[in-house]
Amino acid sequence: QAAPIRYTFPMRPLVLIPLLACPKSPEVKTSKPAPGQEIPSIATSEMTSLEASTIGEQIWVESSPQDPTPEGFRLPATVLLPEGDPNSAPCLVLLAGSGPTDRDWTSPLVPGKNGSALQIAEALYQEGIGSIRYDKAAIAESEWPIANTHLDLYRDEALLAWRYMTDQTVCGNVSFLGNSEGSIHSFRAGVTLQASPRFGGVISLSGPAMSILDTVKVQLKAQLPPGTDMAPVDEQLDDLESRIRQLPEMDGPPLLSLIPSAASIWMSAVNPLQGQLVRDLLLFEPLAPVGQYTGSALILSADHDIQVPPTEASAIFSALAPSDALRKNVLIENANHVFKHETRSREDADLQSLVLAYAGEDVPLAEGVVKVIRDFLVALEVHPNAGGSAN
Repeated sequence: QAAPIRYTFPMRPLVLIPLLACPKSPEVKTSKPAPGQEIPSIATSEMTSLEASTIGEQIWVESSPQDPTPEGFRLPATVLLPEGDPNSAPCLVLLAGSGPTDRDWTSPLVPGKNGSALQIAEALYQEGIGSIRYDKAAIAESEWPIANTHLDLYRDEALLAWRYMTDQTVCGNVSFLGNSEGSIHSFRAGVTLQASPRFGGVISLSGPAMSILDTVKVQLKAQLPPGTDMAPVDEQLDDLESRIRQLPEMDGPPLLSLIPSAASIWMSAVNPLQGQLVRDLLLFEPLAPVGQYTGSALILSADHDIQVPPTEASAIFSALAPSDALRKNVLIENANHVFKHETRSREDADLQSLVLAYAGEDVPLAEGVVKVIRDFLVALEVHPNAGGSAN
């Protein structure tokens, strides 16, 4: 059934991120939680704020001949592994969204270091669930050049991280959890692994069902003043798409007088260092890998998402390949695009204020999101049709 489960909890940008690599940070230092070390818990009290921490072992995952990543590729990552018997812990690979979003799901374009991936990983660690989160190619601490980054590399680095986690003794099934664009790469990697007995499933958080370009077009129109005549706006956006599809052949730039903010999309698409990657990302149809995916899936949407509406989750859920695998479509209430607590809408607050909540130090995760993820991962350990058993 495509209708989402609605989780109700008592009350107690729109962001157009350029697809550019951000400057490198200083070398990562290693810090590993000692046995029994406590970290702030949001799994039991998710409405309590959690500041950015340094819990976890910060590592470099090296590509080996068995991996699909290029020779010499290194993945900068943070790993949290609970103690336990061999194969006793569900484990996760967390995939970031678009633009210069790092392993914690923070960005130099949005103030704050309190990223959702950091919060989710640490909360699940309290629940005995392991995880790895990483800086994708050409972002943050990654040494890989943007000029050598392509769409398939995003899938392949997820497979590299997955292989690393399956090598960890405590890990049982290993699943993917991707936010926004990260959902696309999660499904692409999931299709590759869906027959593996160690593969758990895919967890999609605010994944798009439309192409990123179509999603961006919707976002751009949402920023226009009420009463705007959309016919000429649509004409200019359609012209933008047509010209992007013809690249690298170019017959001049598009006319964007009615939507000047779309110029950054065009400039990214013609950038000689990253243009091919940007075009591939903008035009890729997310439902293509979803329709090939037979494994277990948890599709999460947020009722206060100003970037990807909850209807996209239902479209993803409906497009999944037929299977007896464990599948859930869940709407989290009072949540924004990155599943932070949010009760305001575009009518209640300005866009900048809504975006600042993405990584604000005093903004907790939405209530219930950790529990839904944990329950799904635990269920995968006993579900007879999970992972590689799906048909």
